[in-house]
Amino acid sequence: MKDNGFKVPEEIGVYSDIDEIPEFSELPRKFVLKPSRGYSAQNVFVMSDGVNFLDGKIYD
Repeated sequence: MKDNGFKVPEEIGVYSDIDEIPEFSELPRKFVLKPSRGYSAQNVFVMSDGVNFLDGKIYD
């Protein structure tokens, strides 16, 4: 996508185990956490200042 002039989000990390994911407080203010498996935004977190845009809940 970059080669075609599209903006691509920075990849912070790829983790093989849920325990490897950093604490949310260690991540940028805005980030997306997405599993490599799944569909229809299941288990996807679109975070901004601790709030998930997809369910409106606060996570830490």
